[in-house]
Amino acid sequence: MDIYVNRVTIVYMRKLIDKIKVKRKDREELIKTVNAQKSEQREVLRSRIILILNDGKRENEVAQQLGIDIKTVRKWRDRFHSKGIDGLEDSPRSGAPTTFTILQRCEIIAVACDKPSNYGYDTNNHWTGKILTEAANATIDGLSISESSVRRTLQMNDLKPHKFRMWLHSKDPEFTERVNEVVNLYINTPSDEVVICVDEKTGMQATERIAETILPKPGIAVKYESEYIRHGTQSLIAAFDIKTGNVIAQCGDSRTAEDLLGLMEQVESVK
Repeated sequence: MDIYVNRVTIVYMRKLIDKIKVKRKDREELIKTVNAQKSEQREVLRSRIILILNDGKRENEVAQQLGIDIKTVRKWRDRFHSKGIDGLEDSPRSGAPTTFTILQRCEIIAVACDKPSNYGYDTNNHWTGKILTEAANATIDGLSISESSVRRTLQMNDLKPHKFRMWLHSKDPEFTERVNEVVNLYINTPSDEVVICVDEKTGMQATERIAETILPKPGIAVKYESEYIRHGTQSLIAAFDIKTGNVIAQCGDSRTAEDLLGLMEQVESVK
């Protein structure tokens, strides 16, 4: 009886585990591993096993599609089910030391938050996975870590040193004080005052399509004419009341001081 119950339990658990669900962040990481040219074949295979299982395929279908033994599919499915993406790495050998310590992990993060030029990569404005791994291994004592492990360390700490945004630094020495003054108006607007935010958008093209739009029909998508006629450009000046959300705007051929004065007179008349 015990043997029968155990077999039923194992089969039932097997069916539950067979239907794994991969989080979006983990799925993106698995796809990145599969598509990366420098990923090791064993990493690619394990990632593909999980991705195909996540698509709803069963163990035998995955094994047949990848040309591997079903035991291999079960091994990495079970490892992923119990440990997530970290379970797809090779288990450390018996008696072998930990690949890297918490302190070394913190040092990897410190390198990622620094400039590549400080580590001899003068031609790189931002980190790539390859050079970050090289810099970490060369700088941190006793560290020997793969690029995929570095990538996971960054992901765990929500760091993306390979991405960057441009920003404009103000040379005005009183910039901070001026910004604080404007922001304070938004946050603490006096009850008896009206605060208007004014901005402009210039060079807006006034265009007209040379043919009518063809509306959609069953099996046919809507069609827009790609060619158009230019009718010059327009400038938009708009005023936004931060209390009420009302917008007063005007379009014209120019954006002179007279145009701005005209808008302010329009705002005054509405008040």
